Amino acid sequence: MDMIILCFIIYTFLIIVDVIPIHKEKKVAEVWFYSFILLGTFIIHILYSLGVTIPSPAEPIKMMVESIMNIWS
Repeated sequence: MDMIILCFIIYTFLIIVDVIPIHKEKKVAEVWFYSFILLGTFIIHILYSLGVTIPSPAEPIKMMVESIMNIWS
C-alpha cells in the first residue's frame, strides 16, 4: 500500500512539474504524447505494486527485429 501512495505522489509531482508547463505553452501534441506515456507507466507501476506479474517485452521485440532483418536480407 505504501508503494501505491508513493506512485501517486511521484506521478502527481511529474504532472505538476512537466505536463502543466507544456500545456501552458499550448503544445497540444506534446501534452497528449507525454500524458499517454505517463499513463502507461503509471498503470504498469500500480500493477507491479499490486503484485501482478508483468510479462517481459523482450521476446516479442526480438521476434519483430528478426522478421525485419529477414525482409531486408
